[in-house]
Amino acid sequence: MARFAIVQGHPDRDEGRLNRALAARYAEAARNAGHEVRYIDAGGMELPVLRRPETSFATAPPREIADAQSDVAWADHIVFFYPLWIGDMPAALKIFLEHLFRPGFALAYGGRRRFPRPLLRGKSARIVVTMGMPALLYRNVFRAHSVESLRTCLRMAGIDPVRRTFFGGVTDASECRRRKWLDRIARLARRDGEPQRHNRALTVGATTAIACAVMTAAYASYVAVAFARFGQNARRSTLLESIMPDYDVRLRHETRVCASPSAVFDALSRTNIDGSPVVAALFRARAIVMGSRHADRPLPSGLLAQFDSFGWRALAEDPGRELVFGAVTQPWQPDPVFRGLPAGEFVRFGDPGFAKIVFTLRVDPLPDGTAIARTETRVQTTDAESRKRFRRYWAFLSPGMDLIRIVLLQQIKAEAEGRNARAMLGRRHQPSA
Repeated sequence: MARFAIVQGHPDRDEGRLNRALAARYAEAARNAGHEVRYIDAGGMELPVLRRPETSFATAPPREIADAQSDVAWADHIVFFYPLWIGDMPAALKIFLEHLFRPGFALAYGGRRRFPRPLLRGKSARIVVTMGMPALLYRNVFRAHSVESLRTCLRMAGIDPVRRTFFGGVTDASECRRRKWLDRIARLARRDGEPQRHNRALTVGATTAIACAVMTAAYASYVAVAFARFGQNARRSTLLESIMPDYDVRLRHETRVCASPSAVFDALSRTNIDGSPVVAALFRARAIVMGSRHADRPLPSGLLAQFDSFGWRALAEDPGRELVFGAVTQPWQPDPVFRGLPAGEFVRFGDPGFAKIVFTLRVDPLPDGTAIARTETRVQTTDAESRKRFRRYWAFLSPGMDLIRIVLLQQIKAEAEGRNARAMLGRRHQPSA
């Protein structure tokens, strides 16, 4: 059995706040797993701002701080919950931490030691942050700077490991997505209560080397599998069967979207394939690897218009359900040209030295009113030489093609769920008759 101290840093005491709901679910899951939990409402405390720490720390701490210090000292695991405001924690939580970590509680100063001595060894922590921006953006562009600062302070006090969990895009989150987040935080609570083993002898350099080796091995394995699977077919009853029943390779991806099928299909036309920095980076990487000479050019808005500008052509459609695009090209060339053909001509096309590519976007309804968004890509080469050339190209670059389709589905999901959440919010604020 572990002892948990939960520090709630949201200044708003409304329990309907997602941040507070996450903390409540975490506490509930921890108690259900047999652990002891103490709750510290740091965001709701009325604490004075520290203007002269040397004089403030000379007196006894406020009663709320003394109680919080007792709870933190008692705990094996400390969990901080707070929203991201202007790139940092709320001022109320910052004031609380300045009072909490006063000299003599987290760090011991003085003596012959040049550096302060940590006083909170043997504890672990987790930092849970909710934010309006996408979590990927905060983590990779802003480098989670404020959270990393807090992690460093906790580690200096001897708390290790300090894990972090981000929930992004909370402003327009649907009820379905909120439920998923609450389920996720409950799983984390159960996991945090399990005994942890840490290898402190592992250096940062060794960790980096191991990670690089693992990623290299994983990529090599992916290339080998993609090369070996080339030409293996599997059937699925869609419009693709009427266009390309036989093929050399295919990619299939899907994701559940908490929105109606019509809203998901509408999101297809509004999504921009170049709207993701990940996709833009992959396109740029391909250009560098293949030696492409094409300069970046502006694209029209909307996925369907962008496909048309690339040279793809709509081959088949099930209105409101599925769209199939196709093109004839030589993808192994540095600057491939995509040539769209009418459906009948595309099916009959067999000129040597080419690859025929079809791509479908499909929406399947679920019984609860939500939907599954799917993509499938099929490629068929026209002769032995093009098959050999495309097989090498596919084996080495298919990981990036996989990632582009995954990101595209996530963009469609975010667009559909965001519009759904805004529509629900608008109806909620309409005046009643």
